[in-house]
Formats: sequence, C-alpha cells, structure tokens
Amino acid sequence: MVPPGASITSGPTGSCGEAIWPSREFFAELAEPPPDESGILAATAASVFHAGVAAELILAGVPWAGPIRYPHATDYQRADEMLQPVFGRHASGAHAYAQRVALCVLAARWGEVEAIAGELVRTGRWKAEAPMAEVCRKYGETGRCLACAVG
Repeated sequence: MVPPGASITSGPTGSCGEAIWPSREFFAELAEPPPDESGILAATAASVFHAGVAAELILAGVPWAGPIRYPHATDYQRADEMLQPVFGRHASGAHAYAQRVALCVLAARWGEVEAIAGELVRTGRWKAEAPMAEVCRKYGETGRCLACAVG
C-alpha cells in the first residue's frame, strides 16, 4: 500500500494542494462495513473534512465553542454529504461530534502536524515514511482515539 502524502504549491493567486491516498482498488478490496445505525462511523469519518478548521482553532489558540457552520466551503459540504444519510442535512450535532474528533486527534498529534506543515512549506511535498499502521498508532486495536477516548 502507498503511504499517505501531500503536496502544496503557492502561486500568485494562492495555494493549492494534493492529498495522496491509497488507490481506489485498495478500498474496493475491503469488506463491506456493517450498517452505521448510530452514525458514529459517518461522524468520525466526516472529521477529516473538518480538520482544516480544527487546525486553525488550535493554531490560533481559540477554544471550540460549538458547531462551526461554513456551508459555502467544499470541506463542509463534503462532511454534510457524508452525514446526511444518517442525520439529515446540516445536522449541527453530527458536525459538532466530527469537529470535536478532528480537534482531539490533531491536538494529540500537534507536533506531527507542525512537522508535516513545515515540510510542506520547505519543500512543497510530504510523504509518510512509516506504514499506515504506524501512522495511525494512537488508534490501537479498538479503533478509538487513545489520546482523548473518542471512538
């Protein structure tokens, strides 16, 4: 499996980036997940789309005060699409859970976040050196964030 990576390019009109994930074939080979009746899987997965806002809060030292709604942003729209089948459109509680998961995971690994950001600023690219299991070591066998007991 290809380890995750990222690139960023700055230009006169702003910056753009690319995330590198395993191929679609890798995901196609995974077993079909069980039904997500509680919505916890969807809300946890949606945290990926709220990670940018969560990182901005951490960097600015601003505490999270409740669900952050930014419906014109692509990341919010993608999170909302992921949450909609279980919670309906614009479900603030589901977005709140996803944002808290993002905050928890990023805060627990903030040193690594800063190192990756520094590498992106210096070289415009980042690639994980370790296999996926090592990259996600704080999740343990339970699939729970061991740093903050979310899961």
